[in-house]
Amino acid sequence: MGHALLYGATGLSYLNGRQLGDYRYAVTQSGILSTKTYYYSYRNYQALGLPVEIGVLMRPHRSGVRFGLAFQADFNPEKTLYCGMFTCWLGKFGVPREGKSAR
Repeated sequence: MGHALLYGATGLSYLNGRQLGDYRYAVTQSGILSTKTYYYSYRNYQALGLPVEIGVLMRPHRSGVRFGLAFQADFNPEKTLYCGMFTCWLGKFGVPREGKSAR
């Protein structure tokens, strides 16, 4: 891919969350300002997952900044999460050191 850098990473994740459940009931308070409060059931959950990230960084700009695209996902039995991102790297990751030849 020329001077672009393709990378990937994985690991182990722990997910702890609370999910909004079914509608249960509503309470209405009357008066000058009447209000209505809705109550729902909740379900707490915990799960172990497998996070995965795959991305590509374009060749560095002359200032050393690299732009790229990344895709992240967390696969677990409760709720699989995923997203795509535009990235901006400010460090020297993936750039050969001076005096070393690039393969």
